[in-house]
Amino acid sequence: MVVGILQLEDVQQPDAETVNEQGLRDTLEQKSLEYEAQHPKLAFTLRQILDVLARMGI
Repeated sequence: MVVGILQLEDVQQPDAETVNEQGLRDTLEQKSLEYEAQHPKLAFTLRQILDVLARMGI
């Protein structure tokens, strides 16, 4: 619920920083998808490592 409210605030009052963050987020997402398409096994392994680290609290 709090996240939804914060997202509504961002939508209602976009500023230069928010626009830059959205552009960066979109760019990183696109590059990530391209990397996964080119290296599916490595991307899968990296996701597993990140999952293990997250479970450890790191």
